[in-house]
Amino acid sequence: MNKEIYQLIKDRIIRGLYEPSQLINEKQLIDELEVSRVPIRESLARLEWEKLVTIVPRAGAIVSPIELGLIREVYQIRIMIEGFIGRIATEKARKRHLNDLSRVIKKAREIQKKGGTREDVISIDQKFRAVLAEAAGNKTLQEMSDYLYNITIRLWHSKVGDEYFSHEWEKEIIQMEKTFTALKNKKPDEAEKARRGMISEYVEELKRTFDF
Repeated sequence: MNKEIYQLIKDRIIRGLYEPSQLINEKQLIDELEVSRVPIRESLARLEWEKLVTIVPRAGAIVSPIELGLIREVYQIRIMIEGFIGRIATEKARKRHLNDLSRVIKKAREIQKKGGTREDVISIDQKFRAVLAEAAGNKTLQEMSDYLYNITIRLWHSKVGDEYFSHEWEKEIIQMEKTFTALKNKKPDEAEKARRGMISEYVEELKRTFDF
């Protein structure tokens, strides 16, 4: 599978550039990327496994709808997985991981002062998660986390208003700081609690916004 093509299509789905229930135009992608049909279809097959597209015989690949029931179930699993990543990252984190997390938090504060966009906030969240996952040193766990994250993040791109990102940004940064402090002080229980707390904040916002 061509990873660049796969990532490009996935990013377009996650960011809402390909809308739910939209038919993905394979011919257009072939012309745009100047590739054969094979890497496009391989990427779409992988994305179907990730529940981001549905392949319909004789029709093609359709972007999967955003299903609140599925997202509710995914968050029930994410709250455990993200907490566990925080715990084992605390046990394995090295100085470079702490330095990287510190830089991400510093960048988050800078963005907050300037009034960051939705894309800024999501980008910071992704960077923080990536450093934690690397610190945890468990590739299988990271793949599971990313798989579940990609299902839920679509909702934040397409359904949650910009006001959330301005009002709730402070809470998210505080949870990042709590996680960083727990890692620095080698307190796995506190790191797990901070990561679970961040996911709980997301769920509470969804409850306020949707019949979740």
